[in-house]
Amino acid sequence: MRICVAGAYGAFGIKHLDALANIDGVTVTSVMGPTRSKIDALAAERGIGHAATTLEECIARDDVDVAIRYGVPQDDDGHSIPLLEECVLPVMTRELAQRFPLPGTLPQAPLLHDDSVSFLTPRPDWAAWFGAAGVAGVPPTGPRFSQADHAIDAALSGAGILLGRTSLIARLLNEGVLVAPYGIALKLPSIYRLVCAAGTESRPQIVAFREWLFGELDREPDVLTGHTVIPGGGPGGWRGKRPG
Repeated sequence: MRICVAGAYGAFGIKHLDALANIDGVTVTSVMGPTRSKIDALAAERGIGHAATTLEECIARDDVDVAIRYGVPQDDDGHSIPLLEECVLPVMTRELAQRFPLPGTLPQAPLLHDDSVSFLTPRPDWAAWFGAAGVAGVPPTGPRFSQADHAIDAALSGAGILLGRTSLIARLLNEGVLVAPYGIALKLPSIYRLVCAAGTESRPQIVAFREWLFGELDREPDVLTGHTVIPGGGPGGWRGKRPG
């Protein structure tokens, strides 16, 4: 399977490249990113034969079967296959959960701010979660992180409470390293998806790879059981209901 990784020079693009390098039968033949100098440098460093600033160019190549992409599914070039939806919810160490046991205590809590999804409109930040969960007050300022893995490391160290992305913190919650005591999550408009050239989606190697991915995702823990998932993320934001 020959893959293009979109957004490849970001922190999680690099993680995806590292993970794909350990899968038998998978080769990254192309990388995509919006800044030409950055994506060319990454391709040269990794020994990847092709780099581009548009996904259309990548999936049109004969040596690319599929691309993995994250973001709002609009105007995808080619055929798009949804893989994984995502939510955000407050996560923390057990010690912090004891100190701040209810959502109403969060205005006094140390909050961590993950800006890795700040490109989404509206932003899935603490102000959005406070409004959806009916928490009065203004979220306190705190450390900001441009990369989600750094924000997660800070949460693991006990530095504060993080509005964590389910795709990245599911195993930590399942293992009990972090906890999510409040039972309220915001559903994001962004998803992970598989993109291939139109008309190639039924090729045996693409179907096999898609089914393998779905099988891997089915083994991931469901951390939203028992949570209220608040949809939204469109122009109206997340429509929560304040306590009566």
